[in-house]
Amino acid sequence: MEEEPYPYNTPPWRRSYSAESPDGSCVATISEAWEVNMSGPTSDQLELSNGFELNDCSPVFIWSVDSQYLAAPQWIRRLFFGPKQRLLIVEAENKTACAVPTK
Repeated sequence: MEEEPYPYNTPPWRRSYSAESPDGSCVATISEAWEVNMSGPTSDQLELSNGFELNDCSPVFIWSVDSQYLAAPQWIRRLFFGPKQRLLIVEAENKTACAVPTK
């Protein structure tokens, strides 16, 4: 597979990304990410191989070493202030996600 040109070969601007959990039980994939705003980072639907899906996630995610959790940034679209990111912790086995509280 040919590497994308800069900046699309750097994590925040990836057009796609896939990461297998350390134990190989699950794969997280974003297959066709697009810019959140002009010249901004990218986002698309995060799909887990167990069927769980989350919208508007950034292709910069990572599995915990025990394969139970996936940390993934998610974009929130706001009416007047532009997009904002929050961090989701996904529990793959239970197909649940919770947002990390922000100040």
